[in-house]
Amino acid sequence: MKVWGIWATLAFAVLAFVLGQAMGIAVLTMVKSFDPARVDSDGTAVAIYTLVGNPVQIITLVLATRLSGADARAYLVSMSRAGATSRSRWPPCWP
Repeated sequence: MKVWGIWATLAFAVLAFVLGQAMGIAVLTMVKSFDPARVDSDGTAVAIYTLVGNPVQIITLVLATRLSGADARAYLVSMSRAGATSRSRWPPCWP
């Protein structure tokens, strides 16, 4: 399993964000009349946007971890312990 550096991880995070936003706007314009000035006060629009955008972001990040040769859970565990010492615990707030 290969752990990517900060720039590759940041690039996939930005890609996931952009794809999620684009899909949210696309579905919102197809389902509802889209008025950008009112989208922050329209609860239905916010719900549609969130319910479409978040899964797209999660799927993009899971596919990015698959490219590294690991499943998402193993990759995220390796990233959280990358700088850990033998005496540290994760998460640090637990006794």
